[in-house]
Amino acid sequence: MKNILIWEVVAVKGIKATITNFAVYLVGLIDAATVVLLFFSFLDMITGLLRACMKKSLNSKLGLANLIKKFTVFFV
Repeated sequence: MKNILIWEVVAVKGIKATITNFAVYLVGLIDAATVVLLFFSFLDMITGLLRACMKKSLNSKLGLANLIKKFTVFFV
């Protein structure tokens, strides 16, 4: 049950990020927005890894899910 909820959260965040990215594209701010999105995605990955290391709860499935979510945002 817990794994299903995690995947649902990842899917919802990915959909929200995709919609936001598309809206920014339509407005014409893609250059600045892409740089900011890239920076915060990188920051999110680093803080997530640090948190997992501190709690000693590294999980490859969650890490893979987050990487897929981040790549999906940039390719859509």
